[in-house]
Amino acid sequence: MKNAPEKWPKTALYEGIIPRMERSILHSDEGKRHQKQLDRFVTVQTCHDCQGSRVNEKVRSCKINEKSIADLVELSLDELQAFIATVDAPLAIDLKPELTNQLQALIDIGLSYLTLNRSTSSLSGGEAQRIRISKYINNALNDVLYILDEPSAGLYSKDIERINRALQRLKAKGNTVVLVEHHPQLIQTADYIIDIGPAAGEQGGQVQFAGPYHEFLKQPTITSQELQKMIPVNDTPRHPQGWLAVEHANLHNLKDVSTKIPLGVMTVLYGVAGSGKSSFGEVIRQTALENKQEVIAISQKSIGINLRSTPLTYLDIFSDIRQLFAKENQVSTTLFSYNSKGACPHCKGKGVIVSDMAFMDDIVTECEICHGTRYRPEVLAYMYQGKTIVDILDMTVNESSQFFAGETFVK
Repeated sequence: MKNAPEKWPKTALYEGIIPRMERSILHSDEGKRHQKQLDRFVTVQTCHDCQGSRVNEKVRSCKINEKSIADLVELSLDELQAFIATVDAPLAIDLKPELTNQLQALIDIGLSYLTLNRSTSSLSGGEAQRIRISKYINNALNDVLYILDEPSAGLYSKDIERINRALQRLKAKGNTVVLVEHHPQLIQTADYIIDIGPAAGEQGGQVQFAGPYHEFLKQPTITSQELQKMIPVNDTPRHPQGWLAVEHANLHNLKDVSTKIPLGVMTVLYGVAGSGKSSFGEVIRQTALENKQEVIAISQKSIGINLRSTPLTYLDIFSDIRQLFAKENQVSTTLFSYNSKGACPHCKGKGVIVSDMAFMDDIVTECEICHGTRYRPEVLAYMYQGKTIVDILDMTVNESSQFFAGETFVK
């Protein structure tokens, strides 16, 4: 640099464009919002040095019975179980029973086909649920309260039988098991039913029934009636308007799959958990994109990008509401954004304070300045039809649709 200041460093370390892109975009929540655009510029390939094993050459050179740790994590769980049985090294004597028990719990719950190097992000919802449950099957604890939120989600009827057997084993140890559940197969096996309703939102929150299953079926509640309701079959399926050809698909559990997907109709991918349904859905998405077809993929993942996300921001209608407030009060729209000028200076518009507890879970507490509203106090002085921006955010969908009736974004 010409005419540099006296103390200007002659050399300096700086972050290159590729590491900066990886850190700030590719591996960040912001990158997830622009995944479609990023896919045009970024490709993912297997590492040439480790061939996807993730470990260096020195680690790969260490072997037991002619297999390295990279080889072992490629084995299915039942193959790994068989390999561990062949290991007779003195140092392995104390480790083998614990390893065998943990692997057997996963095998018993129907996950024998999984490999240990499978990334958790690629697991289906049903596979992830069973892994969580298997963690506690061999637990020696008793008199523990287990609360499970829809353990049947994404599972096939046979898989639900395995889940039920695992839950019965937990109960048999003297534990209490509470399920938040919708699936009839698990509801029928419960010793006690608590039906909460009668409907959702403000119309819910009341105990409609509490007692055994056979008594529950006699009740006139919505849930009881739905459990006994016959589902009509579609006898007149629509004719496809074309076909999307999927050829030689190999992803996770898929093995050289070739088939056709009918267009203009509804198709269901069905099968046991872990059979490859989610993977096949991803293959269909990729194939459609390659054929220049517009694709909208809706997964079970949370719609929230970060703490600031709300249904309004996800649906992209919050800007319309802010414009109404700005026009009514003759001020800037940024004043009604908790990501901009209107944000509470203490919590930066989050409404909560997140305390980092190092090796423990973060502690989240309500902001003592804005009391969870996210806004500066002066923002609440501005109103639209007698309501503050916080009042709007506190409305239910039904209340807001009536309040903003006639506005284009409501439609």
